[in-house]
Amino acid sequence: MNVDDVEDGGWMERGGGDIGRKSWTVEEEVKLLKLLAEFEMFRGHGKGKKGRGKFEPMAIKMNHLFHAKNGSKYPMRSWENLRVKANNLRAKYEVVKRKVLLEDNDGAVDQGMDTWQHFKLCHDVFGKDSMDGKEEHEVEKTSEEESKQSPCADRSVGTTNLNAKDKNPLIEAIKVLEKRRETRRAETDRQRKVRDQEFNSEIEKLRFETRKFLDLQLDRLRSEQRLRMQELEGKITHLIQSSINHTPSADNDTTLNLKSRVH
Repeated sequence: MNVDDVEDGGWMERGGGDIGRKSWTVEEEVKLLKLLAEFEMFRGHGKGKKGRGKFEPMAIKMNHLFHAKNGSKYPMRSWENLRVKANNLRAKYEVVKRKVLLEDNDGAVDQGMDTWQHFKLCHDVFGKDSMDGKEEHEVEKTSEEESKQSPCADRSVGTTNLNAKDKNPLIEAIKVLEKRRETRRAETDRQRKVRDQEFNSEIEKLRFETRKFLDLQLDRLRSEQRLRMQELEGKITHLIQSSINHTPSADNDTTLNLKSRVH
């Protein structure tokens, strides 16, 4: 794999990243790297955050700075787009690093900057110590230089002269957005619970009305059945009584009348 294999929209994005989206501009790449550098510098605020927890605040800031101002030029970037792009930049950095280390180990950083414009920023973010063994952190200097070089880069969120003890405007804005999101989520949950309660109440009401209707129908059928049984019992009683009232003398008179008619 060479340097061209990991250009913008490269090998990782072809595997499921920014497909169908506009390519990243230099301004967006610089801003993403500066936000990553800021995240590393103030790691105490984002300790343990990975994936969405790490990249979603950056996506909010990126969309506010670029997409909100010029939606036709800068598409909406999701936190997954930022994660894939960061992985692409890291992969390209590793390719360039291996190349320049083979050519000139002592001047690797300078050679890397000549090979790729973002090499210095990526070097500070992704692994400066792995190349030159220096322990100092140069994110402040790098961010200041990149801000001067790129007229479209945002200078309001650079890392120059920032104190870790001071409140970071970006972090404070993210906290406000998270608080608003939690408030909206709580209100949505409350409304859903109210709707569920109303729905359950309607269901119980329908069940009660159904049971009441069925009970009335059952009582009516039972009443009709009792009336039919009473009528049937009356008819049977009448037949029995008629049979008892039928005497033998009446039969003898009938027989004599028949004999006289014969003679």
